[in-house]
Amino acid sequence: MLPFHVLCPEVASAEVRTVTLEPNTLPEFKIPPDTYGFLEFYCEEQGCDCRRVLLAVFSESGNREVARISHAFEPPEDEKLRELGQTYLDPYGQQESYAEDLLRLFKKAVLDDTYAAQLERHYKLFKERLESQKNAPETPPPSGGNGGHPRSIGPNQPCPCGSGKKYKKCCGRV
Repeated sequence: MLPFHVLCPEVASAEVRTVTLEPNTLPEFKIPPDTYGFLEFYCEEQGCDCRRVLLAVFSESGNREVARISHAFEPPEDEKLRELGQTYLDPYGQQESYAEDLLRLFKKAVLDDTYAAQLERHYKLFKERLESQKNAPETPPPSGGNGGHPRSIGPNQPCPCGSGKKYKKCCGRV
């Protein structure tokens, strides 16, 4: 999985979805007050058309991932997977104790038709950029740099998301 902002930084910075929870605004959810960002990850495997997105939910104040949500664009065909539905907590991600409430909040307040369409549009754009990158002629990076290629970012290089942090302290942590 590769962060959407690595291949599409201009779109990602303009269209990232966030939710800000003030104290006591949604008592039915046991989620600490904070701003939560939903960062998109898509499959970079060549030829894969899994039609899903992995959303890493980040706490702004804690500057860390607190949940991982998997969202498929269509209901699963497999009967066993149908129990999970299209949107569920990723079983391989580390989840905070309030991750279930984050998932319910995501389904109730974030995942509307507009956002679902945006995620599908981002998926298509990501796959197009991935394909064009694959077909681009290989050029050596300038000396001392990584040439902007997402797979050659060193841990101490500046993060391509533009945060100003080292890659290992930012998107490389995920």
